[in-house]
Amino acid sequence: MAGRARFRRTAAVGAVGASLILAMSVLSACSDGDSSTDAGTTPIEGAGSTSDSAADPAGTPADTPADSGDNAGDTGNSGGEGRCTTDGLDIALGQSQGAAGSLLVDVNFTNSTSEDCTLSGFPGVTLVDDAGDPLGAPAVREDNAPGGVVDLRPGDSATAALKISRAENYDDQTCGPTPAGGLQVIVPEETDTTVLSFADGSGDLAQVTACTDDSVELLSVQPLTAGA
Repeated sequence: MAGRARFRRTAAVGAVGASLILAMSVLSACSDGDSSTDAGTTPIEGAGSTSDSAADPAGTPADTPADSGDNAGDTGNSGGEGRCTTDGLDIALGQSQGAAGSLLVDVNFTNSTSEDCTLSGFPGVTLVDDAGDPLGAPAVREDNAPGGVVDLRPGDSATAALKISRAENYDDQTCGPTPAGGLQVIVPEETDTTVLSFADGSGDLAQVTACTDDSVELLSVQPLTAGA
């Protein structure tokens, strides 16, 4: 009897031990499951944060071209000075001097407005009689002379140098000489005419003779340059 009692206690102890082992295994499994769940949650949150961060930079460059467009519009609206027109210029004879077989005279263009403007190229120039009617051929252009765009602030001037060859260089039959009373001047890119009387110039200009035959080219003009 004593031996049976000992056997039962041993068996009971074994059963209890097995139960403890089983319980510990269950707890361990639960613990591992929780850890796995946490580990799986963290990457999901991280992915959401990355998506939000990427959205902001993508929107920022999209705003930049709109700003650039505004700047481009401002640049387009800030064009340069307008072209000088006849009614905004005081046109007058400048210095003159005699040369071998010719007379040199400056034709000055002064900005008489309150706005900046530009001049470029060659004025049209023709000799006229005392009544202002054209005589002979208009001035030919000296294309090899330096020139360019001239910016004129209010009161600034540009000059075109004019060469008047002497009619005495040609025989009367070819030239058809007649006294000249002045110059007819046309501003570049304009059609209005301005007549300048030689009586308003120096003594040399009072002796100018024109050729009525327009096959004789007495005048040559250089492009406009800054100054007077």
